[in-house]
Amino acid sequence: MTAAPHVEAPITEPDAALRPESGSGHLRLDALTKQFRGRTGTVTAVDRVDLDVLPGEFITLLGPSGCGKTTTLRMVAGFEQATGGEILIDGKTIGHLSPQRRPMAMVFQSYALFPHMTVAENIAYGLRLQRGQRSKDEIATAMRMAVTSMNLVGLEERSPHELSGGQQQRVALARALVVQPKVLLFDEPLSNLDAKLRNAMRAEIRRIQKMFGITSIYVTHDQDEAMSMSDRIVVMNKGKVEQVARPGEIYGRPTSVFVADFIGQANFVEAAPERIQDGVATLTVLGRQLTVAAHPSVATGANGAVLMIRPETVRLTPVTSGGNGTVLRSTFHGPSLDYEIETVAGTITATEQGGDPSEALAEGASVDLTFDADRAYLLPRD
Repeated sequence: MTAAPHVEAPITEPDAALRPESGSGHLRLDALTKQFRGRTGTVTAVDRVDLDVLPGEFITLLGPSGCGKTTTLRMVAGFEQATGGEILIDGKTIGHLSPQRRPMAMVFQSYALFPHMTVAENIAYGLRLQRGQRSKDEIATAMRMAVTSMNLVGLEERSPHELSGGQQQRVALARALVVQPKVLLFDEPLSNLDAKLRNAMRAEIRRIQKMFGITSIYVTHDQDEAMSMSDRIVVMNKGKVEQVARPGEIYGRPTSVFVADFIGQANFVEAAPERIQDGVATLTVLGRQLTVAAHPSVATGANGAVLMIRPETVRLTPVTSGGNGTVLRSTFHGPSLDYEIETVAGTITATEQGGDPSEALAEGASVDLTFDADRAYLLPRD
């Protein structure tokens, strides 16, 4: 017999019993280090990472493959033993504790649901491991609260294979939340979903996290996920932390060319500042003198400086003569129209939001290229 369809409804406000204790969940990493020894020598996967995560904060570890973000998460969870440094929760060291003894829960990339168990049994699994700490009635009550809070009522007796990807994600979240962890860990939990469902689940996970007020560490290589979900982003590269900041600061004021290039799209133009005063540099780009914000480490006349220009800040004006750029090609993306412009400073990408492809500038057209200097940023060369 086919199971009755499940009608989606908004996730309800959780019972207070499912919330972590107020003010708890302060996670701190002090010089956390992980080294792996192999035939060719020792590789440092995580290099003295310092991080202070406040109670209830949503932090994303972001970076390319091999940057150390997943290894950092696994050390926090207890699945990897740190080579050096400390992990503390609410001021207490937990590095010596096994994973099951740490006040945490993890939502995995594959959801890790038990196929032979029902939804209810999957959710209650973590509670049953705490059987010595909770009575049967307490386990049943907590499970019902989780099912209700996560909008899984009516699905309790279904098997994981009878659920949609989004419903499986909710079960995995319910199983993690029902044990009342101080810290919730996410290991790329949306990578198996299609683009449309992934976008919906981003908002849902963030809404749930705020609703429960639980400290969360989220690992992803997806920039859009990090930008749309995080209180702060930790950008990692080669085992080190490049920058820790709010999404807007990461995007508009990156601390390095690596961060600027990894977060979104960016143009980089060689520039030698003529004057720097109070964090503002004067320089000449494409024949025009500009004043732009500058990174503190950029010095006057430095040949190693590069100007970051985001494509959406570039403006193109068609001209018959006297232009400073030539259209190489245009690409229509639906919400935007992207141009590649040849200039004396190299190829510049410009994005026109809502551009009409039928009115796109022709290949070879001359343009006058300008950009919003207030949104540009002068960086030292990596």
